[in-house]
Amino acid sequence: MGKPVTNTNSSGWTWIFRNNKSSSSKPIHNQFQRDLEKIATSFYVTSFHDSIYSRGLWNICSPYGRLVDASVSNKRSKGGLYFKHNVHFLGIQESKMTKLELFCLKSMWGNYSFDYACSQARGRSSGLISMWDPNLFVKEHIWCDEAFNIVKGRWRNKIGDCYKINLYGPYDPLAKISLWNKVLDFIQSHIGKYVLFGDMNEVRSAHERYGSLFSRNEAEVFNLFIKNSGLIDLPMGGHSFTWINKTRMKISKLDRFLISEDVLSLLPDILVTSLDRMWSDHTPILLHCNKVISESFFLIKKLKELKPKIKQWVVAKKRNEDTRKKDLMKDLRILDDKIEAGLASNDDHDKRIKILQEAQNLANLEDMDTI
Repeated sequence: MGKPVTNTNSSGWTWIFRNNKSSSSKPIHNQFQRDLEKIATSFYVTSFHDSIYSRGLWNICSPYGRLVDASVSNKRSKGGLYFKHNVHFLGIQESKMTKLELFCLKSMWGNYSFDYACSQARGRSSGLISMWDPNLFVKEHIWCDEAFNIVKGRWRNKIGDCYKINLYGPYDPLAKISLWNKVLDFIQSHIGKYVLFGDMNEVRSAHERYGSLFSRNEAEVFNLFIKNSGLIDLPMGGHSFTWINKTRMKISKLDRFLISEDVLSLLPDILVTSLDRMWSDHTPILLHCNKVISESFFLIKKLKELKPKIKQWVVAKKRNEDTRKKDLMKDLRILDDKIEAGLASNDDHDKRIKILQEAQNLANLEDMDTI
């Protein structure tokens, strides 16, 4: 490591520059960080006041050159799915990414602590992204295809070795049959525990589709694939349908989780929940465990320690924004239930758009506090 260079500016900030490119430096195993090192220089700032958030750090650093990102440790962006739902493995379909955009991946995850596998968009194939926490899931091998990517790895819990299949089903019936056969061949030739998820572009029965034609033959082929692969289709809580078209006249259950029986035996309390739909025509679906945490001395003690810090940051404006956001989500769920039941009017559709616009404005204000 080279000799550090220090510089104190007029604001009293002391900058310490070190050249950490020596051969003895610790190798970078995270692919995202390796790619980032090729195009940018990272600065790590420590020991500043708790009142400084990412936006303040950005304002301080921007006069020194072109800045591409600023973040404050342990104050992760609330826009990230990782932060909101404590997600450890994330699958995205129809990413539309024709090239790898690392900062888009970071914004989706919420911080830099992730690894990933991508199938980039090609022609009518819309791209797939799988992301995970490398501290909890250790990647061993990746298989990529236009319609799926498969990540074999080891969970640092009782699940252990596992295959994660992120899948996007094509529209064409023959292409769909080819995909089911290809995935089935892989499962039968690679024995192990499986979690398959994604937009299947297929339903299993007539009651999973409303407003569009139901193909019994295609459903039978899909059901046969599930049976032959030995996977279990978990029941889904939340919304009954996961996709809705632009006119709000057609709805279907296209997204689902399929898991192997040995995963279910290890996690008997595992659940699938359909989350609230925002601007997307699909609802996110979440695979999680229904664990009830009982009160204990340690939990109460921890809450008492956090209470002064919470009071310091919770202000009246923030409370009002949170209350309004909850009201909007409640109204949105009511409208979505009416749409799914076929009872929504044109005024209901217009009201839904206005609710989404107001919710987006609130989200933009929240993001301003974390930039």
